[in-house]
Amino acid sequence: MRNKNQVNTQMVTVNGVRIACEIHGTGEIPIAMVHGSWFSRQNWDSVVPRLAESFRVITYDRRGHGESERPSGQGSVREDVADLAALIEHLGIAPAWVAGQSFGASITLRLAGERPDLLRGILGHEPPLFSLVAGDSTLAPMLEGFAQTSAKVAERIESGDHAGAAEQFVEEALGSGM
Repeated sequence: MRNKNQVNTQMVTVNGVRIACEIHGTGEIPIAMVHGSWFSRQNWDSVVPRLAESFRVITYDRRGHGESERPSGQGSVREDVADLAALIEHLGIAPAWVAGQSFGASITLRLAGERPDLLRGILGHEPPLFSLVAGDSTLAPMLEGFAQTSAKVAERIESGDHAGAAEQFVEEALGSGM
């Protein structure tokens, strides 16, 4: 019987950035889990034990999140995709399943377009694909409101108020009381 509670925590360097990751379980089939913005690999804690019964589950903190290194500057989705690709290669888990949530789903979708050789398949939950609805006049007020909130949050990040920016994002973009 597999030891489903086996966890291997490590720091790896990909693309010049130290990334914190954990490998759970000993299954043959790997699945990498990509968290959304403002979160960390712990975002997956409620599902990892069950997945680790059948898979080798890789959770990691994206650059600038959790215990991973925080390079200066905003960062980009392209860097996140390159980091995920390099992490999959570094761990030798290709082809892997990759599951992403929120902005992590956008990273997952972009990886599928750029590096399908690394993948068995993907799962994406609620990717923020605003450009797909940009021309819909009924959604314009919602998109404008989100753009305004995002600009305010970015200003707070630039000023160094990371905690305030996170709170504002959660309260205004995800809903009051979240």
